[in-house]
Amino acid sequence: MIRALHLSDLPRCLLMAREAARNRARPRDSLGGSAPVWVDLTIESVRRVSGSPDSVAIAWFDGGRIACLGVASQLAGPASWEIARLHVGPGAEGAVAEVAMALYAEAVRRSASRMSARVPEDDPIGPELSRAGLLPSHAEALHRGTGRGPSREPEAAARGAGPSDEHGLFRLHSACVPPEVRALGGMTLEQWRSARWEGAPGRPGADQRILESDGRAVAWVGVARTAGSAEISMLVHPDHPDSAAGMLSLGLSMVPEGSPVAMLIPDYLASVGRAATGAGLAPSERFEVHARSARATERIFQEMGAYEVA
Repeated sequence: MIRALHLSDLPRCLLMAREAARNRARPRDSLGGSAPVWVDLTIESVRRVSGSPDSVAIAWFDGGRIACLGVASQLAGPASWEIARLHVGPGAEGAVAEVAMALYAEAVRRSASRMSARVPEDDPIGPELSRAGLLPSHAEALHRGTGRGPSREPEAAARGAGPSDEHGLFRLHSACVPPEVRALGGMTLEQWRSARWEGAPGRPGADQRILESDGRAVAWVGVARTAGSAEISMLVHPDHPDSAAGMLSLGLSMVPEGSPVAMLIPDYLASVGRAATGAGLAPSERFEVHARSARATERIFQEMGAYEVA
């Protein structure tokens, strides 16, 4: 049986935690470290039954126990959602596709047109997400290191980013991200706005810098701070790969010396990955991002023969 999570399911969630049903999804807010399983499950249970309009939880039951629990949350706008929690009990991987499809259907009912999920590379639930129509979009590597604090060395000649830079940042994003990835994550300015995470290009929540050449943005770095750590994000135009090292150095100088730093770098941003490795930020984990777009986009891809949708 599959249904939305109820307050009466809280004891079952705690039992699921005892089975070590860890969260197999990795949203950005979990990159700094993961809470104990019982905290994840308890918080999401209470949040869901409190009627949160930007979150939905679906449980798959095996008899009287919860075998699989999925939680999806809205990103910057109602059109884009992310699977933030995916707790899978022992031997319950086969329920993932059904739970993911139910999450997508409920998100669509709430005006969503896209849903994504980040899972560890080679995790066996990846094919199950594909069965639900959340298809592989791209791979990412998580790099970790520490901040450098203010530098005495000359930094990249970048300036602060503001609201007026939104269109230029969207153009930079479009130049950096392959079209097949943008088709699943957002092709238009409005779709891009809706899919941004906190601290993403042009969205409040980060200290942002832009590097320009001939009046257009060619590189961007953003530093989003949390308690005791920071996440650095970057975009570098493929025609200006040499700017990556200087912009990363600038970003690291914006983080207090010794403070933990995390960078989630898509494989298609090869110059950023090289700059991170060169700066001593070691890759620690690899992920695969799955995404599903509105049926109109999926039909276009099917006509192109790019993929099959279950």
